[in-house]
Amino acid sequence: MFCALEASGRVLLENELALCIADADPVTPGRSLVIPRRHGADGLALHQPEWSAVVELPHLIVHKWTSTC
Repeated sequence: MFCALEASGRVLLENELALCIADADPVTPGRSLVIPRRHGADGLALHQPEWSAVVELPHLIVHKWTSTC
């Protein structure tokens, strides 16, 4: 399911191990989702570099929003 998101035009930011997409039905304006690229049963299956990549994207998106205002 998440593999098709890369071609959907909803990708806001990405890095080698994760992507940040715009929520299709946002509860609040600007809501987005950060998803690791590697499929796993749950978050505990992620390796440290993957966690770091996931955590990096929200910081980058906030910086992107605040620098354009």
